[in-house]
Amino acid sequence: MEPLCSQPLALSASQLALTHDKHFALHGEIWLLIIVVLFALFFAYILFCPRFRNWLLVSLRSRSVTDVEDKAEDDEEEEVEDYSRRVNEKHPV
Repeated sequence: MEPLCSQPLALSASQLALTHDKHFALHGEIWLLIIVVLFALFFAYILFCPRFRNWLLVSLRSRSVTDVEDKAEDDEEEEVEDYSRRVNEKHPV
């Protein structure tokens, strides 16, 4: 009668070949690197997205405010020019 451990050891070498991939370890390292990089990108997105969104909203608001102020100044200048033109037409010098 043979010991039980000698039989599985003989079969274990053939049973370990579950995959035909000769570069299993290399592919595992590549996948690990991909997962770590994706996690780092996700973490950076979580950290910087609110700050970028706030910066974008502030810059858009300030741009729209300055656009409104510029438009108001342009409208005021046009009104002054129209008024001056009307006054000069009625009362030439």
